[in-house]
Formats: sequence, structure tokens, C-alpha cells
Amino acid sequence: QPVHGGGSDVTVFRIDNATTSGDLGLSQVALPDPVSVGQNWSLAVTVTNTGPDAAPGVRLSEAMLGTVVFVSATPSQGSCALASGTVSDVSCELGTLASGAGATVSIVVRPTFAETLTATARVASTISDPSGLNNVASVTTTVGPDRIFANGFE
Repeated sequence: QPVHGGGSDVTVFRIDNATTSGDLGLSQVALPDPVSVGQNWSLAVTVTNTGPDAAPGVRLSEAMLGTVVFVSATPSQGSCALASGTVSDVSCELGTLASGAGATVSIVVRPTFAETLTATARVASTISDPSGLNNVASVTTTVGPDRIFANGFE
């Protein structure tokens, strides 16, 4: 609603409920597939922001369903650590992603049992995301037994 000052030609508009949004997206691949007990399983996670605005406070979480030992987590920006109270889940604070920008995280774990292993990544930000459907990505592999046979050879 315009506000007119005494005798001036200035009009001031008040804008309410202005929102910003960033469309975060997430993809991940894991190698090798399948993986053997005791062998490193490497996940390459890519977070993107297609805008229209910058996305501040970007957080990535990676949850492991299976028995693994955490080896490392290396982000292209920000920092990563084991999630509080877990031995294998990873939490990353990636900071701000400009519109059109991306960040990657390399996560390495080592399976300790022959089973099906699933890694599920989720990304979020402190601003509105119009399309939350692309904020989750999962990969699954089969963990086979140790590849060393009784005679010591593969």
C-alpha cells in the first residue's frame, strides 16, 4: 500500500512475505559394485543449486544401512564429520551454494559383513526449496565375502 509524503513525489511500497528459494538437487554414485568385506566402498555425492537464489546453510547427511567402518569424508567446501551418536553416518555443513553452483563430498566406508548395504543422502538448506523430491538419493550394493580363499590367493 503506497504511502505519500507531504507534497513530495516519492511513493514507498512495503513488500510483505518476500521469499527466496533455491532448488537443491542431489545425486550419488558408489564404487565398487559389488564390494567385498574389508574393501573400501567410495561414494561420490554431488549437491547442486539450480536457484533462482543462493542457498545458505546447506547441510548434507549420509545414513548407512549396513555394518561399516567409517574411513573418511572429504567435501569440496565446508566440513564433514561423523554424525553425533553414530559410528558410520556422516553430517556435512557445506555453507552457501550460489545459484548454478555445486559441491561434492567423497565418503569412504569399509563393510565388515556380507550383506546388502544402502547409503541414503539427504540435503537441506535454510531457505525454501520448491522441489524437495530431488533432495534424497540412495545407492545400494551387495557386500560379498572376503575375496581371499583358503590357499591365500584370489
